[in-house]
Amino acid sequence: MQVIQITNSLYGSIGAITKSISFCLTSQNIENTIFISTGKPTHPNTINYSNSLYKKINALKSKIDGRYGFDCSFVTQKLIRKLQSNPPDAIILHNIHGHDLNLKLLFNFLNCNQNIKCYWMFHDLWAFTGGCCYPDDCLQWQIHCKSCPQKKSFSWFFDSSAFNFELKKEALISSNVHIICPSKWIADSVSQSFLKEKN
Repeated sequence: MQVIQITNSLYGSIGAITKSISFCLTSQNIENTIFISTGKPTHPNTINYSNSLYKKINALKSKIDGRYGFDCSFVTQKLIRKLQSNPPDAIILHNIHGHDLNLKLLFNFLNCNQNIKCYWMFHDLWAFTGGCCYPDDCLQWQIHCKSCPQKKSFSWFFDSSAFNFELKKEALISSNVHIICPSKWIADSVSQSFLKEKN
């Protein structure tokens, strides 16, 4: 069995969780690899699939067009080629919103490879909003994001929340993703989102 974890970095609490899962899998003699896009691969079996210059370019592009999570085609295709060359049995996603992954491309690949089990551990609400991780008092994500109150955090010019929301919904509704909720708040939020029918 082979398990792949994908996250933007191994820093902080999410990095600690990712490394703990890797240690647990290794202790059970399960082959596993972590793909990151930021920082040096200091943990065993870790591969950095991006680079800091590319991330900075895409961060700037996102600040212009507001399409946070849908710009990074080049490194996403690079990651997909790595997954195709040695297909895993399962993929665990963590934080994948760091100017380093195109959600639509990744889920197009996963939706065409249903034999790969996909799990996504939600550390925030980004997967089902128009762009934000923490919506505060805004409840638009329960129906359809638009006129985002946090727009200036994502773009200097455009409100792309409706566009991002539609692309996420399209990519994820048709997927077989299994959602892991590490808190009651996240679980309750998922139950009010377009992902409420997912496992």
